[in-house]
Amino acid sequence: MSATEPALLIVDDNENDLYVLGRRLAGYGYTKLTTASNGREAVQLLQTQPFDLVLLDIMMPEMNGFEVLERLKASPELRHLPVIMISVVDEMDSVIRCIQLGAEDYIAKPFNPTLLRARVGASLEKKRLRDELRKRTEEALREMRLQLEHANRIATMGQLTASIAHEVNQPIGASVTNAEAVLRWLDRPAPDLQEVRLALGRIVRDGARAVAVVHRIRNVIKKTPPRRERVDINSAIREVIEITRSEALKNGVSVHAELADALPAIDGDRVELQQVILNLIVNAVEAMKDMSEGARDVLITTGNSEAGDTVVSVCDSGPGLAPSIRDSLFKPFQTTKSTGMGLGLSICHSIVEAHGGRLWASPNAPQGAVFQFTLPSQSDAASVE
Repeated sequence: MSATEPALLIVDDNENDLYVLGRRLAGYGYTKLTTASNGREAVQLLQTQPFDLVLLDIMMPEMNGFEVLERLKASPELRHLPVIMISVVDEMDSVIRCIQLGAEDYIAKPFNPTLLRARVGASLEKKRLRDELRKRTEEALREMRLQLEHANRIATMGQLTASIAHEVNQPIGASVTNAEAVLRWLDRPAPDLQEVRLALGRIVRDGARAVAVVHRIRNVIKKTPPRRERVDINSAIREVIEITRSEALKNGVSVHAELADALPAIDGDRVELQQVILNLIVNAVEAMKDMSEGARDVLITTGNSEAGDTVVSVCDSGPGLAPSIRDSLFKPFQTTKSTGMGLGLSICHSIVEAHGGRLWASPNAPQGAVFQFTLPSQSDAASVE
């Protein structure tokens, strides 16, 4: 029941019954009354005005009470509105049908004043209790949703922090390695200034890359539209190979490239795509660094798929992928490394999918792993947009 006086709708095609019922309800203190003389008029009123209770005659021409009740219960907005059915026929079949259709109660004509007052009051009280319970439930759900959103924000912040640490760690680590090399060359009796100059250039390049990674993540947080440009994927791969060269040499890994000529340009974010390639190469190097025997090779290839997409492959001769982890490789926080956070491949997967491509892994022959991803060419990407 509403906080103010309850609004009642009386529906009956008998004018005398409408008058009698209206006077009795007014005598009980229910003065906010609206009447309808047929089912169609009642449906129109219910669709345009709020009511707390409907007293609905069963036997009416055109649209009877049963049909009106069925429409009410089929409406998401009106299905909880209590309805008391009224009729001159006091038969059990009619009562059962009313209850089956969702009526709150049933009253036979002529009206018993005491019974009418009690049942109207009981129906309105039940509605008040239901409305109160529904309100409390909605408030509890709203509070629960706020708590879940808060927990999700905290979890997202944790993932974001880990993501930033994971992505920025690589160029910073490369900068540290080059800085250590600079110190060694300067400590020589005859400093090798040419090597110092080259290493300092690499430090500048890696520092700029770290700034670009942080800038990209910041744009994601600010919901800035992703940066799109024409990307020569072969050129991007060559730059990444140069970035990882010192790490590969330190671990005794040989990195080769077989890049197809005349590949179409990729429409995408160069920094993001290079981050994918960088992650895959670094993962391959780390997978082989503890091998006691066998070749340590990484081969990066590019080519075209039958569908016209650009395909990039990173193959290694390492220990390969255990079958038990293949299905969870690209899930966040899934890692086989004792010091890993399990975000690299998840980030790669997200970046490739955002570019309209696909990333997957498979065994290499005779041993090792192959990570491949596809990227639509610039013309294909434009047609998708």
